[in-house]
Amino acid sequence: PRTVLGADSVDRLHLLVESARIALMDVSDSRVPSALRARELLDPDRAAARAAAIRFDRALADSEISQRTLMPWEEKDTTHLSAADALGNVAVFTQSLGRTFGCFAATPGLGFPYNNFLDAFEYADPRSQDFIRPLQAPFTTLAPTIVLRDGTPILALGSAGTMRLVPSVLITISNVVDRGMTLREAMEFPRVLWGGRKENTV
Repeated sequence: PRTVLGADSVDRLHLLVESARIALMDVSDSRVPSALRARELLDPDRAAARAAAIRFDRALADSEISQRTLMPWEEKDTTHLSAADALGNVAVFTQSLGRTFGCFAATPGLGFPYNNFLDAFEYADPRSQDFIRPLQAPFTTLAPTIVLRDGTPILALGSAGTMRLVPSVLITISNVVDRGMTLREAMEFPRVLWGGRKENTV
């Protein structure tokens, strides 16, 4: 994979798109607090098995990635902040209001509106995996990310874009790590994004 990711090729773009699709479905499948799923999702054997599912002769069908249907949606109210200081401390922060300016409510004097991520839950069907219940985590693609090399941060990044967020972060990291680009070059370089539906693939 390292050789494929280092070169300009259709196989590289295909690998990145399929990796982003798998990651999005894995996040969608996880509806428990991240601390309870982190060990499973980061397990090297599981990651290797998910990677081995990728084929280079065709795209995977959604059913080959997950038995669950991912309902794509777009929002335009996400911002990201990365910060570093002279001591090497790094912080990343992504916040989102959700769909279209959050829930249209704000506490007077605080200066910010509230998100509407309760909208990510199912309220009518208790059999649904998305039914709101204690410890249930809402679906989100937010991915504030710090990349380490030998324990030292080399990248601090995130993105907006809902279904485009994960592939945007993934491709930027690959451009730096696999292709030796600077962060600016990596961000400016043309990319292929899979957005969860045909009209969002560019």
